[in-house]
Amino acid sequence: MSKFNGFFDNFAGALGNPKGNVGDFAHASALYVRNNLRLTPKIKFLYHVVFDINQIALQSLGNANSQLLNKKEVNLLVQSVDLPGYTISTDTLNQYNRKKIIQTKINYDPISLVFHDDQAGLTTLLWETYFRYYFQDPNYARRDTQGQPDTSVPLPYIKDPDNTYGSELRNNYRYGLDRSRPSAPFFNSITVNQLHGHNAQSNFTSFTLINPMIASLRHDTLDQTSSNFLQNEMRIEYESVMYGRGLTAVDNPAGFADPSHYDVTPSPLTIAGGGVSNLFGAGGITEGISSVFSDLENGQVNLSTILTGFNTIQNIENYNDTNAAAEWQDIKDGVILAGTSALLNYAFNQPAGNTSLTQSQQVQDNSQTIFGLTRNDALNTLNTNQQARDDFAFRNVYFNSQQSGNLNDRKSSWNSLSRSQKNEFGQTAIDNFDNIRNAQ
Repeated sequence: MSKFNGFFDNFAGALGNPKGNVGDFAHASALYVRNNLRLTPKIKFLYHVVFDINQIALQSLGNANSQLLNKKEVNLLVQSVDLPGYTISTDTLNQYNRKKIIQTKINYDPISLVFHDDQAGLTTLLWETYFRYYFQDPNYARRDTQGQPDTSVPLPYIKDPDNTYGSELRNNYRYGLDRSRPSAPFFNSITVNQLHGHNAQSNFTSFTLINPMIASLRHDTLDQTSSNFLQNEMRIEYESVMYGRGLTAVDNPAGFADPSHYDVTPSPLTIAGGGVSNLFGAGGITEGISSVFSDLENGQVNLSTILTGFNTIQNIENYNDTNAAAEWQDIKDGVILAGTSALLNYAFNQPAGNTSLTQSQQVQDNSQTIFGLTRNDALNTLNTNQQARDDFAFRNVYFNSQQSGNLNDRKSSWNSLSRSQKNEFGQTAIDNFDNIRNAQ
C-alpha cells in the first residue's frame, strides 16, 4: 500500500487545486483556440499572388502573349514571395538639449519573388515579355523558315566596321532603353494575398505593390547531379504599398479557386466529403448531426446540408464500436431518421411521416434527397461525392440485386465489397439514373 501513498497524497492535494496536478494548456487554448481560432498565427504556405499586367503593354507585344498571361495561371506558380518591408530614416535633433527623433524619409525595401520554372514556360515568358517591352535588344530575335529559333547573330550585332562607323542609313539600330513604347507601365501592381480564416470564414489580407519594377532577374543553375526543380527569381522594387482585407471566393483574389486548377471536391475528412465513422472530432457523427440541425433551425438548407445528412447517416451505419452500439442505437434509429425526415420535408415539401420505417421504405425515402434535386445537380453530386454515390448505388442498384437478407445483411454484404466493385455499381447507378428516377 505504501507505493500508493504518494498517489493518494497528490490526489488529496489536488482536490483544493482547480487545475489539479495535470492541467491542460489553458493559456494557449484561451489565446489561440477561443472565438473560432481568432488569434491563431497565420500559416506561411497559404497565399496567392496576383500580377496586374497593363493591357496596353500586353497588346503591344501581340495576342499570343496577351492570351497566355491573361489566363492568370502565372499567379499559381509563385514558389515563395517576400512580404513588403520598410526602412524609415530618422534624425536626432537637439531641442534645448533634449534629444528629439524625427522621421525624414521612408524607403520601401525590395522583395524577392521566386517562380517555378514550369514546363509550359509561363514564368520565363513573363520575364521575356517584360524584357521586350522595355528594352530593344531582345526584339531582334528571329525564326528560320521552319519556325524554329534562328540562333545566328542578328545583323545589329555583327561586328562590322560599316555597322559601327558607317553612314546614318547603315547605323540606325536601337539598343537598350532606346525603344519606342507606350508610356503605360508593364505592371500596374503586384498583390500578395495572405489566406487565412477569421470568424469561421475564409479571408485574405492583401499587400498591393504600386508601380512595381523588376530590379533583377536570375534564371536558375543547370546541374546534372541535381534533382531539384528549376526556378526563376525576381527582385521587385516598388513605389508604395496599399493594404486591404476581404473574403475569398472564386476569382477573388484574381485567379483564386479556379476549378480548372483547384480541387473543389470536399476533403473526405469533412462531413461534406464523407466524414469519418467516429462519434466525436472533425468530420465525426456528432459534428454531422449538429450541422444538419443547425441548418434546419436557421433555414439554410441547401445541397451541402443534404450531403451532410447523407454522409452522417452512412457514418452511423458504419460505426462499429460494439461497446457503444446499444447506447447509440436510439440516435441512429430515432434522432437521425427524424432529422432525415424533417430535412426531406423542409427541402422537398414532403410530409414527414412516421419515423418507424420498414426496410424498403427506409431505402426509398433516403433516396429522395437525390431525386428531389434537378437532374444536373443530382448527376453532379453523384459524380463528385463518393459517399453520396455509394449510398445511392447501394439503395437503388445493389439492394435490389440481392435475393435475400434484411437491410443489415445487405448492408454488411455491401461493406465487404472492394472499392472497384462499389465503383462499378456506382457507375451503373449513374448510367441508369433516368430509368431509376422514372421508376420511383
